[in-house]
Amino acid sequence: MRATRSQVEGVVLNDLGVVHEALGEYAEVIELCQQELAIFKEIGGRIDEGTTLNNIGSIYRHQGEYSKALDFYQQALVIYKEIGNRAGESIILSNVGLIYDKLGKYAKALEFYQKALTTARENFGHATECGTGGAVGL
Repeated sequence: MRATRSQVEGVVLNDLGVVHEALGEYAEVIELCQQELAIFKEIGGRIDEGTTLNNIGSIYRHQGEYSKALDFYQQALVIYKEIGNRAGESIILSNVGLIYDKLGKYAKALEFYQKALTTARENFGHATECGTGGAVGL
């Protein structure tokens, strides 16, 4: 199967974003992610759309803009649920837990970490506990 121009462009935009993130140029990263998002919406790349929304959420989380991060995580979660990507759901739930942890809302953080762990176990079994369960034990 041959990649389309849009698919290749999305990959290149992602690569550019990785470099800008390493340089701490977060506004540029978000702009590149928004361009990626438009491409993935256009070509129907739902899993890539979810991943990009997660990436934008993570950039905002690292900048301490938790409300914006939660918004993008919620959008990604909706997509992952729609397409049945349980691994993606688990990652997003854990990321939401990280935000509540940073906000000092520990009961809420534990709730999301537990949801992430349950989702991971349902999908992958207990072999994933070290990856997701580590966050619960922090």
